Amino acid sequence: MKTTTMKYDLFARQRESAIVLPCGLKVLKGETLNGKLTMMIFLPKAFKPFANYSFRNEEHREEYLQKAITNFNHHQE
Repeated sequence: MKTTTMKYDLFARQRESAIVLPCGLKVLKGETLNGKLTMMIFLPKAFKPFANYSFRNEEHREEYLQKAITNFNHHQE
């Protein structure tokens, strides 16, 4: 008896609704039910996010995004 495994793409909806930045990263910003700010960052060809964090405030979230963009651009060179 042969068993088959089904593959589910858990992050398809998030990837499709993410904003694609000029550098190629896909970013999805959101907010939890209790008000924490969240952000998911996908590499251009990735199925899973390499960053999925919550933040205290908008400044911390934007600072993290800028660091991620800088690191990504540095590694592309």
